[in-house]
Amino acid sequence: TGASDVNNLAYAVRLGLWGPETGFASREDFIGQIRGGGIAAMEVVSRDLKALGLYQARALSFAGVEYEVLKHELTPEQIRIYDAYADAWAIIHQNMEAALEATGVVDDIDGETLNSGAKAAARSRFESCKQRFFNQVLLSMKLPSLIEAVDAHLAEDASVVIQLVSTAESILDRRLDALSPEERAHLIDYLERAFPTQQMQTFVDDTGKERSTPMFDEDGRPVHNQAALESRARLIEQLCAMPPIKPALDGLIEHYGPDRIAEVTGRTKRLVPQSDGSQRLESRSKRTNQSETEQFMNGRKRILIFSDAGGTGRSYHASLDAQNQQRRVHFLLEPGWRADRAIQGLGRTHRTHQAATPLFRPVTTDCKGELRFTSTIARRLDSLGALTRGQRQTGGQNLFDPADNLESEYAKAALVTWFHLLSKGKLASTTLTDFERRSGLKLTGEGGVLVEDLPPIQRWLNRILALPIGMQNAIFDEFLALVEARVAAAREAGALDVGVETVQVDAANVEDDHILRTDERTGATSHLLTLSLNSKVKPMPRARVLAMREWATNPQFMLNAKSKRVALAEDARSFMEDDGTVLRRVVLTRPTRRQYRLLADMEESAWQPCSKDKFIRLWEAEAEDAACQTRTETVYLATGLLLPIWSSLPKDRLAVHRIVDGAGQSWLGRIVDDADVPGLLKTFGVEAELKLTPEAILSAVQKGKPIRVERPFPMTIKRSLVAGEQRIEICGEIGAQVEWLKSLGCFTEIIQYKTRVFVPAKGSCEIFSRLLSVS
Repeated sequence: TGASDVNNLAYAVRLGLWGPETGFASREDFIGQIRGGGIAAMEVVSRDLKALGLYQARALSFAGVEYEVLKHELTPEQIRIYDAYADAWAIIHQNMEAALEATGVVDDIDGETLNSGAKAAARSRFESCKQRFFNQVLLSMKLPSLIEAVDAHLAEDASVVIQLVSTAESILDRRLDALSPEERAHLIDYLERAFPTQQMQTFVDDTGKERSTPMFDEDGRPVHNQAALESRARLIEQLCAMPPIKPALDGLIEHYGPDRIAEVTGRTKRLVPQSDGSQRLESRSKRTNQSETEQFMNGRKRILIFSDAGGTGRSYHASLDAQNQQRRVHFLLEPGWRADRAIQGLGRTHRTHQAATPLFRPVTTDCKGELRFTSTIARRLDSLGALTRGQRQTGGQNLFDPADNLESEYAKAALVTWFHLLSKGKLASTTLTDFERRSGLKLTGEGGVLVEDLPPIQRWLNRILALPIGMQNAIFDEFLALVEARVAAAREAGALDVGVETVQVDAANVEDDHILRTDERTGATSHLLTLSLNSKVKPMPRARVLAMREWATNPQFMLNAKSKRVALAEDARSFMEDDGTVLRRVVLTRPTRRQYRLLADMEESAWQPCSKDKFIRLWEAEAEDAACQTRTETVYLATGLLLPIWSSLPKDRLAVHRIVDGAGQSWLGRIVDDADVPGLLKTFGVEAELKLTPEAILSAVQKGKPIRVERPFPMTIKRSLVAGEQRIEICGEIGAQVEWLKSLGCFTEIIQYKTRVFVPAKGSCEIFSRLLSVS
């Protein structure tokens, strides 16, 4: 069915995805039937793999890798420089619009374009140049924190790999006559090469509409508008007086020296600093990259920098065959625009046959506009199912959260709401007039009404990057609050698509296996497995939570006066409702989990500040107690050939899970809630009695799912709204059972001349336990 399907099936074969997942008994059977059946067999297998979320199986290799984000806090001086450049770009934008009018690309009366091609080309070059410029600015500003972190890892006997995309070689080529690596050139290059100065002349086309076309003199030379030329000259003069920007690659080589850094890039030349302060032009070849790689792998150089062009086909992992078997610390300094290449780069330090798994460290800043770059990586990881999940990981080990995907359906919906709030003047970050002026986005039409065709989120993100730091951070806080509210609502409803989530457990046993369906043509089966999962509790060590406090926002040591448990509280991303109301939140980091709470709820709870000494003492006691515990959980997993039964599975839990135990066994499929199992078995005509636990009943009822119980007598347990409050009610023919139910702890109430039986919220599990224990 296509080269991509062939590749994905090859991944499946290599990873051993047969048996229950595909309906093939062995690897040979899998390959043989594909070869024998050709396209038809391929379609069946690729369909099944797609249903199981396996279409990019290679992403599963990132399971268990440690991530730690390196965040650089911009200094006041760096913010001042960034804001100055943002203001300069805003001036350029305004001058460009004026130049488009002066040269006749657009009409100076109504602003309508007279030459759509010229207008689109000018603006496209402008926006792409602006993004490259601010990317280089942020890369240069990260260097102090990056260098400090590199030095710390080198002192810990680790080797460092730094991943880049751009090397600024094209700028160097244009400035070799001055032998200056200072990179301030994106603005100047744009002004010199792409700023519209050529005069346009108008004409009437065949339809009678006025258009414009470039003007040339009698000798065929372009005619330039003098006003536009003077405007460009003034801007260049102003910008050349601003602080220079050094490319990140040159800055690192200048700091560490070429004798300590192995550079594996596509550059054919570079400027090497000399001891006397001068610079020497050095030529490079493909063999240079091979030599540099060998020096890193044998330990003569412990820092390696690679780019897309130079890293193709090479491995930098701690190979057991290499002399340098130190752990690799992989800094993703520049994610770039091609997320698949960034993910591929991460794989160069994480391969099989290695002495140690790497530590991945994406490098970012507190400039919220940089999320424009990391969002592409989050989106790609999301599609590969490689995002780590906060509800199963402690200590902030998530590389990205689903809310970090700024191009998801939740983000797009949030942006529309943001535009409407902006037009109504309900945002504190900016005003409609100022935002339109600075960003160049036209949001309103006649009468100040929002235009029907609002800018797409990619264009909006690009424009945000060129705003002053304070403004873009405030805008992103509001926007992300809208995104977070939508993601949280989808997660609570069970509708959040999280790809393939890997669940690591110490031991897993199949307690029961029900065959739901057998395919008549292939014989492949669909199963419902009952799995018993056992995991040792792994609490967060004290040292880590204290380290988290150093970079947390508004951290506080907290003690629960009732439970005597402690937690580290810090500001979390707020919620914003569609009317603009902001709901502030905090995140509580506890020894075994993290949880989010509304700030208003925290003020009315038993949580209160405590001293550091008391926090440490109680944290260590709780962590020590938790480390001795083992979690036991029973889950029901629909696996095997899922596509034919997909629509019959519950709609409120769509995530695909891979359960992996310590012995290397794995099961792939969709987890089914306890309360949905009886109905699912009944749907497929499977005669099996399932006895729900009291906890499962309570959990299902609280989620709004009625539970049907046949013993000790037929009844339905459900959630009912009574007098404005949610209660748990027992319904059915209960006339003869009222006194007995009351003896178990239930209470009754006569409503509209009918006796109704309710289960009190406190002690409900104990009541269900006594109720179900009667046969």
